[in-house]
Amino acid sequence: MLRPLILLLLLCTTLAAGGCVGGESDDRGASSREPAVTPKQFAERFALITGVRLELVPGDPFFTRPDLTNQPDRHGRFGTFSVAWSGDGRIRENLLGRGAKPGADGIHWTRVGDRWSAAKAFGPRLIVQWSGEKTKKTTPKWDRLERAVRAAHLGRVDVLPAAEQPCSERGLDPLSGDAGECGVEGIPVTFADARGPLDTPALEARVLGVQTSDTIGEELDLPERAKGRFVEVAYRLRNPGDRPIRFLRLALRLGGRTYDPVPGASVLVPKSREFPIDPGESFQTIAVFDVAADLADRAREEGALVVPAATDELGDLAPDLAQGWIRLALAPDRLPKPPG
Repeated sequence: MLRPLILLLLLCTTLAAGGCVGGESDDRGASSREPAVTPKQFAERFALITGVRLELVPGDPFFTRPDLTNQPDRHGRFGTFSVAWSGDGRIRENLLGRGAKPGADGIHWTRVGDRWSAAKAFGPRLIVQWSGEKTKKTTPKWDRLERAVRAAHLGRVDVLPAAEQPCSERGLDPLSGDAGECGVEGIPVTFADARGPLDTPALEARVLGVQTSDTIGEELDLPERAKGRFVEVAYRLRNPGDRPIRFLRLALRLGGRTYDPVPGASVLVPKSREFPIDPGESFQTIAVFDVAADLADRAREEGALVVPAATDELGDLAPDLAQGWIRLALAPDRLPKPPG
């Protein structure tokens, strides 16, 4: 099991910008409804569903991540895993754990140090290995991975929840048209217009106004000037859960990119209170993003405020598990009065 263990450590999942292996596509989308018959075909479908690029190592049954060092971490969504493609019986037996008997769910469990490793075959060639916990049981990370692999292998995105099906497969655009839910680069996204609140199990949020500016913090005699132009988004959120919200990671989706807030800007804008936000309580402030000047002018028509829409095993909001996008197009074109 040494070889799989090394690859398990190397193949922590990360978000990819898109695409997969080179050459012409073996498939049209991920819904061919035919099982994958080549590793390239599986990899293309898997990238469309998860955003994770895989590339088969020449002369080796294992896929690798060609962009592993250049992408943000995606361990929170799938955990640590590796994928192999081989029709050789001896190789498959080793990958599944020599002597390990599958359970009713088809999972082969192998003890690795103080943890358990799960392996499962999908069809006659595809095998997935996953580094588990200290107890012999799966977690939501495995469940998400197993669903994605099964959908990519079968060529059927309809086996996935609606929010995990790629937007292109559902005919939806999270930045325009009807509100709804679908997957964007492997992340489940619920999207809504600014004229109403965005309701998710993790939080409720509403955009209160949008404006652009060249400086912030002038009222505090601590002006900070934008490198491009600031996009300021006033918002209010409410904690509908049963645990405090300890912190919040927001973003701006604009021009096909995701922008983080300006570091330190939170101390230069008014806010209704400090974190944590207890269950049932609300919070109001302004998120500030620095984008190119020509792009800032398009923010209100084409942008969206991105908020986390799920919590991790610690109860903290986790944008790599699910997101809510609030389109800015119908938001007021000025900021509201500072919260009292």
